[in-house]
Amino acid sequence: MPRKEDILAAIRAAKEAQLHLPVHDEHGTHLSSMRVMGSSPEEVKHIADWREAARDSAPTMFPYNLENTRRWVEKQVDTHPERILFFLETPDGERWGHLGLATFGFEPHVSAELDAIMRGREDIAKGVMTPAIRTLMEWGKENLGIQQFGLRVFSDNERAIRLYERLGFERDRLIPMIFEKGEPISKWRECLEGEEPGRYFLVMRRPA
Repeated sequence: MPRKEDILAAIRAAKEAQLHLPVHDEHGTHLSSMRVMGSSPEEVKHIADWREAARDSAPTMFPYNLENTRRWVEKQVDTHPERILFFLETPDGERWGHLGLATFGFEPHVSAELDAIMRGREDIAKGVMTPAIRTLMEWGKENLGIQQFGLRVFSDNERAIRLYERLGFERDRLIPMIFEKGEPISKWRECLEGEEPGRYFLVMRRPA
């Protein structure tokens, strides 16, 4: 099993190299590309606009202006040792979404969660999210030694749950969540004893 230090070094190297991965279908047709997320003004604007449009699907919310989003990318993505996010691009270079890996575990086996899966544009790359996630998991298995994948999704997001089930994920458990309004950050957090949940996180898992 890879050591934690080796896995973190591989993540760091992928970020520094601005890793690019092609996404193909089962026939080998080039459908899309995955490129390690950066923090250029153009990239930050995509993230800010997409997150604002999908506020209800995010566990944490803040004002998605360019400066706040740039700080989020730099702190929560660029310099985070156990997180790697990729932009999804058409073969012509148009960005249409992002996805990544985070929340790594190292004992008793290497695990990671699918992270920040978002389709920013609905008008292009139809049906490509499924092979994109498969490409990400194959890379994680081969290069980071991941043996189990997990994810958390709001239990009322039926469209996303159907996608994950097609990819072989199985329902594991529900986590009761309560909304905590703050300034400037609001978030859904796990309920404490006696609190009434407003929504639930569904935890899903599958072996690599």
